[in-house]
Amino acid sequence: MHRWVAIILVLVGASSYGILSSIIKLAYESGLNELQITTGQLFFGMMILWIIIGFRRSAWQNPMKTPWFRLTLLGFIGISLTSIFINASLRDLDASLSIVLLFQFIWISIIIESVLHKRLPSMYQMLAVVVVMFGTILAVGLSIEDLQQMSIRGFIYGFLSAITYSLFITFTGRVATNIDSVLKSAIMITASLPPSIIVMMILFPNQTYIQGELNTFLFWGLFAAILGVVIPTISFNLGIPKIGGSLSAMLGAIELPAAIIVAVIVLQESVLLVQWLGVLLILIGIIVAEKK
Repeated sequence: MHRWVAIILVLVGASSYGILSSIIKLAYESGLNELQITTGQLFFGMMILWIIIGFRRSAWQNPMKTPWFRLTLLGFIGISLTSIFINASLRDLDASLSIVLLFQFIWISIIIESVLHKRLPSMYQMLAVVVVMFGTILAVGLSIEDLQQMSIRGFIYGFLSAITYSLFITFTGRVATNIDSVLKSAIMITASLPPSIIVMMILFPNQTYIQGELNTFLFWGLFAAILGVVIPTISFNLGIPKIGGSLSAMLGAIELPAAIIVAVIVLQESVLLVQWLGVLLILIGIIVAEKK
């Protein structure tokens, strides 16, 4: 696979996550709770991946010959917990605040990479982090009043999502396997689903699956599964091993512009000129990160 194809795949996966934030907000407005939407996202995502495998003969391999334990751990921490935490944060905070917290994965990922490789970040990496983070602040249009009204629970969940997301991006390319990327994604989701349900039962003990209409649950669950599991998981499993965790973390910044554009179109949110300037800075930061 050409390097630029891998870069495009990572951008597609990150953009899909950006679109997802608006979808989750709409799902909450339709009457669903965190337990329902997150379970639907993971369960339907798992089902769609196995259906794709059924029509993809090249993916028919023995899953037990894979490093299934590491894939399970990666899927649980990187996909399931990230989905649980960011969805919980979106319930308590505005989408923009939740995204700011999630975007702390950029510097967390670079720190993890630096520790693993036992070397300091490059000049371009440090410059890119500064540019992207400054652009992020401008793009979400945060004010002092927004910060003062921030929910502590939402803040904790948002920051936890940044940690688990950075672990996913960093270690996806480190789990060596020759199996098909779709089968790899399916194993990660399937094996991590039971412990994920247990975690959700602990975090949301007062919530129930019996809430709202079945058609509503199916519609938003499938929508969230495609955007939050199927597209990003396959894209990342294909692209990240080819370009590494540090660059993938920077490319993940495209999630915010995608989130803002969809919020304008779907949620009809207004965006100021300074926010578009922030989006431009994020794109510049991605280019700087790719500089050799």
